Amino acid sequence: MRRFYEFITEAANLVGVICLGSMTLVTLVAVFWRYLLNSALPWPEEATRYFFIIATYMGISVVMGSDGHLKMEVLATLCGKAAERGLRVVYLIITLGFFGYLVRLSYDMTVKIFTLEQMAIAFPFPLWIVWTGMFLAFLLTALQAARQLMLALLPNLFRSAGKS
Repeated sequence: MRRFYEFITEAANLVGVICLGSMTLVTLVAVFWRYLLNSALPWPEEATRYFFIIATYMGISVVMGSDGHLKMEVLATLCGKAAERGLRVVYLIITLGFFGYLVRLSYDMTVKIFTLEQMAIAFPFPLWIVWTGMFLAFLLTALQAARQLMLALLPNLFRSAGKS
């Protein structure tokens, strides 16, 4: 199971890096075209936005996997170790529920946009691809939240293979 979570973390990381690299490349092409050739391309702004969306949502999954999200730890510090573990479990249950809900919403939107055959405005690109990326990112984040919840409830779960 540990390998599965390492795989989804690396996959999300790779997709995010590819999207950020593509976003940078498209932006450079747009700047070159506008300022050196004195003509503006109609599609780079929209393409850059889609790459940014996917990279951001994949980044959420990667950070959830490493438990690196910002937290307010004042209450947990004031209450002690036992309460800290309980608060962590509650936080992870809420997080898992939230991303589970987003998985459902993004799936419904992906199906709706696929059915309507919506295309991007500036260039012929099907929008269901962007929504599929968001759906997958939310699904990966929910899986990472489930993993963090399992680790909070059963801290010795991955001890034999090294804590991840």
